[in-house]
Amino acid sequence: GEEGVRELPQYLIRKLLKETGEGAGDGRDVMMIGTYEYCRKLRSWQALCLLDRFITDDMAEEVATLLYEGNIGRQTHAAIRYFMEAFGIRMLRAHPGRAAPYLLGALRKLDLTAQVQSSLLTIVG
Repeated sequence: GEEGVRELPQYLIRKLLKETGEGAGDGRDVMMIGTYEYCRKLRSWQALCLLDRFITDDMAEEVATLLYEGNIGRQTHAAIRYFMEAFGIRMLRAHPGRAAPYLLGALRKLDLTAQVQSSLLTIVG
């Protein structure tokens, strides 16, 4: 029924955020353009930008954790980072009270690369 219509997008959001965050720091962060892994991550972030409207308040903190602790700090190609930032912006606008603490926590880290700092500042606006 209608509940299933909401549950499927929420399941996909969680699954995609977990999958895009896999391998952080293990050398798989940097991939070649055009490879299966690159295309999968790019399409995953594009899908997340379409699915973000299904993020509810009760799942917003989990999504923010997956975004800011599992994904945003990774070295990523510009095309993938673009959609990651777009998702972060939309998440912050829709759920500011739930997403902002995780964003601010990420900004407080002193060991961020320039790429990550730029992404976080882009999301802040």
